[in-house]
Amino acid sequence: MNEQDARAAVHAAIGQVAPDVDTEDLVETSRLRQDLELDSLDFLRLIETISQATGVDVPERDYTQVSTVKGLVEYVAAHGWNAPCRLRPQLPPLPGEARRGEVHSSTGAASPELSTENAADRPFVGRNVGGSAET
Repeated sequence: MNEQDARAAVHAAIGQVAPDVDTEDLVETSRLRQDLELDSLDFLRLIETISQATGVDVPERDYTQVSTVKGLVEYVAAHGWNAPCRLRPQLPPLPGEARRGEVHSSTGAASPELSTENAADRPFVGRNVGGSAET
């Protein structure tokens, strides 16, 4: 993983674990526990979030190497694989936009992905108990 992808993954993970930290103004030399005020559980959540997003596991013996933002970025870059970061910042919906399964504020309609309205009118494609396909 290159350093730019690693930095994006680390910043996104910090933003998820510690939403009060402004990742735009994050200083590379900031110490995770002292300067960003992550307690021990937040630090472990950060390590787990990085692992889920990048596939990089940080064993306890390497915690001293990842005690700063820069150290964590370098560690992820050195141990990561060449895949894009799977962690994306959570963006709020646009004004008037419903999330999946929510009711739209102005129209009162549920978003189509999870709507079950008129489900009986839609064709079903599958197998019946006898094993033949039906449509």
